[in-house]
Amino acid sequence: EYFYIIKRIRASVSTPLSVDLESGYGSENDIVVSNIMKLIEAGVSGINIEDTKVIDGTRRLTDRNVLYEKLNDIFIRLGENRDRVFINIRTDPFLLNIENALEETLARISLFEELKADGVFVPGITSENDIRMVTASTSLPVNVMSMADLPDFDQLKELGVKRITSGAFMYKHIYREMEKAGQAIADDKNFSKLFM
Repeated sequence: EYFYIIKRIRASVSTPLSVDLESGYGSENDIVVSNIMKLIEAGVSGINIEDTKVIDGTRRLTDRNVLYEKLNDIFIRLGENRDRVFINIRTDPFLLNIENALEETLARISLFEELKADGVFVPGITSENDIRMVTASTSLPVNVMSMADLPDFDQLKELGVKRITSGAFMYKHIYREMEKAGQAIADDKNFSKLFM
């Protein structure tokens, strides 16, 4: 279903398409590499791959050394195909609200640079000072995620942010509004709310 939907999206748009690969959709590196190759063959230009895994319903950071070895092996296995896709590594210390989120994020970004990743995605970061520290620490383009208290676009540009992700928030907002409209139609027994 994942690949079917991605192929349909790719066939419908002319702009470069980047997709979320979460932690790779595979427990073995060869499966992750196979998934990335399928995405490249489908015409995908970029992927997000995460440094966390969901274990028993709880999202947990992968140990830095384990993550480094995993990503290094994946990049090696991709070989020449590595240059065919933009790999944006998502790092979740801020999203998980860990105590030393900034320090852990900076340490992980250092590993991503060593691996020659193409970009870094730091969801959950909102403080201007933290964002400035992250963008100043790396030559990689920095991606942040929409949050209620995220600085506005002009401020983010000044802070050095290169990309903003809306995540699932726009999708969830649309469905909340659709539920409200559906309830209003059921309550009023007419469609007038759709035209207000």
